[in-house]
Amino acid sequence: MKNKKMMFVLLPAVILIWGLIIYRIVDAVQEKDVPDTYSEPNRKLHTSTTTLPDTVHLLVNYRDPFLGSGPARIRREPSPSITSHPAQATSSIQAVHSSTPTVPAPKVVIAWPTVKYVGMIQNGSSQIKIAILKINGKSHLIAESCSEADITVQNIVQDSVGLQYRGEHKYFKR
Repeated sequence: MKNKKMMFVLLPAVILIWGLIIYRIVDAVQEKDVPDTYSEPNRKLHTSTTTLPDTVHLLVNYRDPFLGSGPARIRREPSPSITSHPAQATSSIQAVHSSTPTVPAPKVVIAWPTVKYVGMIQNGSSQIKIAILKINGKSHLIAESCSEADITVQNIVQDSVGLQYRGEHKYFKR
């Protein structure tokens, strides 16, 4: 008798749940009449007939990235009138490039030996740090402010080491 009572309660609940699931699927698949464009109410745009003179002065004395020459000298002539239409506004800006281009001095490239930072050893009591470096394939143990093969160790941290070779400084990561 218990099973029949449960059957009469659970059967309508199952039918109701499946009915809701099927209804939601059909409703989602079915096309609805949705307008293609969203129309906003007409708003009057704020248009001003008065114009203020331009008070911004641009600094355009930077290097031309395409020509590679130095900064351009700008000669600006004030515009005869300022109108409310930007297309009608006239201003004469002429860029005059310097007649002698400045050539940067060639940078001396120092050929570093192949250096790989392998790790660091630190003494617990005296706090002395020693870097483990591979220079041209050979392993070296070098303390801070010490040199090996013209390479001076400037500073040692856990993930990188600062080195100096012939006056040039570089950092090498592990």
